[in-house]
Amino acid sequence: MECKDELQKRRIFNSCIEIQELEILIFLEFKKGKRMNEF
Repeated sequence: MECKDELQKRRIFNSCIEIQELEILIFLEFKKGKRMNEF
């Protein structure tokens, strides 16, 4: 059971990181787009 629990924790942790990376990418693209609109 402990092994299964560890795997689940790791999976949740990994998906949290993936979501954060996506948000950062979207934020950077948004900033880039905003900057291009200014000029």
